[in-house]
Amino acid sequence: MVSKIQIIWGHRAKNDLKDIHLFYAAKSKKAAGKVIDSIIKAAESIMFAEQYQVDEFLGAPLPKINCKAL
Repeated sequence: MVSKIQIIWGHRAKNDLKDIHLFYAAKSKKAAGKVIDSIIKAAESIMFAEQYQVDEFLGAPLPKINCKAL
């Protein structure tokens, strides 16, 4: 089963997005929007195939860590 996670943007992340937007907007407002949209879409596209995996030695379900480069 694949489950989608909810992204909660913290204050620092929001400020970083704002700074990124301002940097690109100085050159092109259209490009700034595209960059921010791509960052948000990448974060929202993170999916977890399985939330837990079975430990091969203990046989117990343990939290699984999945990462995706943005």
